[in-house]
Amino acid sequence: MVTFLTMSLIHLSCFLIHPNRSQIGGRTLLIFFLFTRLSSFFSQPLFEDDYYRYLWDGIVGSHLGNALVISPDEVLLETNMVVNEPWRSEEISWRRQLLPRNDLTDLLLKINHPESPSIYGPAGQILLAVHNLPLRVLDSLYDNWTPSLTFRVQWLRAFLITLEAYALFLFLRWSRLRGWGNGPTLLLVSCPLLLKEVSNSLHLDILPMLLVLGALLAYEKKKCSGPILLALATGVKAYSFVLLPIFLIRSPRPFRDTFLYATTLGVLYLPFLYSGGEEIFSGTRYFSHQWSMNDGLTALFREVLYHTLGEEFYKTTLAPIGAIEVSSVQSLSRKIGLGLFLFFAVGLTLKRRHSLRSHGTFLTTLSDLLFLLIICSPVQNPWYLIWGLPFFIASQRKAAMVMVALSPLYLSNFIWEPSSHLLHDPFQWWVIIPQILCLAVFINEISVSRTSQLPKVPEEDTHTWAHDHWTRREK
Repeated sequence: MVTFLTMSLIHLSCFLIHPNRSQIGGRTLLIFFLFTRLSSFFSQPLFEDDYYRYLWDGIVGSHLGNALVISPDEVLLETNMVVNEPWRSEEISWRRQLLPRNDLTDLLLKINHPESPSIYGPAGQILLAVHNLPLRVLDSLYDNWTPSLTFRVQWLRAFLITLEAYALFLFLRWSRLRGWGNGPTLLLVSCPLLLKEVSNSLHLDILPMLLVLGALLAYEKKKCSGPILLALATGVKAYSFVLLPIFLIRSPRPFRDTFLYATTLGVLYLPFLYSGGEEIFSGTRYFSHQWSMNDGLTALFREVLYHTLGEEFYKTTLAPIGAIEVSSVQSLSRKIGLGLFLFFAVGLTLKRRHSLRSHGTFLTTLSDLLFLLIICSPVQNPWYLIWGLPFFIASQRKAAMVMVALSPLYLSNFIWEPSSHLLHDPFQWWVIIPQILCLAVFINEISVSRTSQLPKVPEEDTHTWAHDHWTRREK
């Protein structure tokens, strides 16, 4: 944790000082990327087990199954979790033949919360199925060859690093298009958070970052693929939906883009809805009811509600999970956090709506929306910061980058508490210090907003503005 934090603070210092790195060549960036990623290729994932879920989702998807419906427990225990739905046992029987018994048990026993179906959206499921498809083909061609669990993990790692490399390539291309040189790309490729959460911890969040970057480039080139890529990002993690309004405001054809976005989402969800109905949202609902992580603001609301209104529990049933208990205080604090985000997001968007065609204002607003979404969320897993990392760097938003630098603190239960939803009597106030610090920096940035100082240049002149914005401190 200390090493990771030190590296992150050094990276933050480079971001704040911002030396001139425009002379760094693309070959140097490539060598640095290959060296750092290959050095972590055989490392053991630290404090993470999400990748076991990715492996299982990919296995199921490559056999045309729906991992959004059936939980691993139903397969592992060979029993029907929902008593009044015996048809489920027949539907999952084929899954028990996907792997040899020992490999199947070894994988399913390591999946976090095996009682829940997957929470990753249709686009994520399709990608994981594509990732596993070559292994399935090889398995069918060679009867005596079955990939081990270790081999599957390494295959997933190579797949995610490939996605990361393409995302970095898009960011480099975008930076050069804007006249920023290679400096921002160096800051992105050297970020310890990105290195740990993708090539070490194997998180899928690199995919929506890649898709949003692609959507941004497509919008700048006025291609119709922009809303399609944004919809695909929403189909992996729903957070990118909050970016749709500012993309539409900036778009010269908002009605066409709205239609393309909605149609793409519909096409993504339709086969999963057909095979699983409303149950495909059970995992997400379970996640929203039960998970909390680093929830600074909502933890504060929850403590106030807990000591004023008291806590009650009510039961709800989610197939195939069954009956779960939901805390009224937990539920209300999350709604307050969501309302707070919507209030600030709508206000920020309305205030800047007339200048969103300026690239500088658009980029700053995109970064601010993602920062507000994370800071108001009851689940602030550090890898969520990957969503906005390229935009935080490009827009030079200090508050977001301070949060990125402090993200290693989640490895310490003392400061950034992983189970902060259990904080009662007494309230451990120090667990919200990082979020409060980041929020204070953000409020200071808003009060002296660079956006208000940006010249309202025409769209065709934003290249000049971007170059001046990125090199201002060097001058």
